[in-house]
Amino acid sequence: MATEATHGETQAGAIIEPRDNLSYVRGATDIPLSDATVSQHLLDTVSQFPERPAVVFREQNIRWTWREFANEVDVLATALPDLGIVPGDRVGIWSPNRAEWLLTQFARRVWARCWSTSIRRVGWPNSNTR
Repeated sequence: MATEATHGETQAGAIIEPRDNLSYVRGATDIPLSDATVSQHLLDTVSQFPERPAVVFREQNIRWTWREFANEVDVLATALPDLGIVPGDRVGIWSPNRAEWLLTQFARRVWARCWSTSIRRVGWPNSNTR
């Protein structure tokens, strides 16, 4: 466990609390960032915890384990070319917090790095987002 070096910092260089009233916090720097893809992280998680709960959307009556979630992602990812989506296309999704949004985010990473995602709060909340 790292010890306190100065106010708000550990020896590893992690800022564990905001300083100077700024909302900036930095994690530990002694562990290198992963270069694994989202797809690889999903596969690793499925192999380690296939039957653990992964996704719960109560309003949609959806409860998926990691294995079920990965299967749903694969189904959508393999359907993207059938929709005419090709690498390099830009596709957006406007959605409230729903299973379809989560699936789309993972499927686009699993299938190809062809989408650009922009999340903006335009006039939210309104009747179109419920």
